[in-house]
Amino acid sequence: MKREANGDVLIPNVPMVDQGPKGYCVVATAERMFRYMGLTVDQHEIAQAAGTATDGRSGTSPDKMYEALNKLESRFRFRMRVVEPWDFQ
Repeated sequence: MKREANGDVLIPNVPMVDQGPKGYCVVATAERMFRYMGLTVDQHEIAQAAGTATDGRSGTSPDKMYEALNKLESRFRFRMRVVEPWDFQ
């Protein structure tokens, strides 16, 4: 990790992706992860697959994101597995 003079903390080799005003924090993070792994995946494509709201208020459902990543596995040739199960009920 690298700490900048302005207080920003950077993780070297992980590309920055601007989530914009749409509430794309989850899908932008996924794009960063994919780009780090050398895959060309766009947050907007992930958002569409996950049914992410574009109003900037509701974001992405964890369950829908999980489903979207499962759908994208073969297309982008990655393998996803749950390390720690979650329950948001």
